[in-house]
Amino acid sequence: MSSNGLSIMNKIIQINFCNMEIMRNRITEGLQLFIGSFQLGRAVGDAMFQLFVQFADLFLRLLAAD
Repeated sequence: MSSNGLSIMNKIIQINFCNMEIMRNRITEGLQLFIGSFQLGRAVGDAMFQLFVQFADLFLRLLAAD
C-alpha cells in the first residue's frame, strides 16, 4: 500500500475512534441525567417525609399536653 493509502486509512481510523468517543460521551451524559433525576426525586421524597414526621410529632405533643 502506498503512503497515500496508509494516510487515508489512518484518517479513517481516527474518525472512527472520534465517533466512538462522541457516542460514549453521549451515553455517559444520558446515564448521568437518568441517575440525577432519581436523586432529585429522592431528595423531594425525603423532604416530604421529614415534613410528615414533624407534623406527626407536633400532633402527638399536642395530644400529650392535654
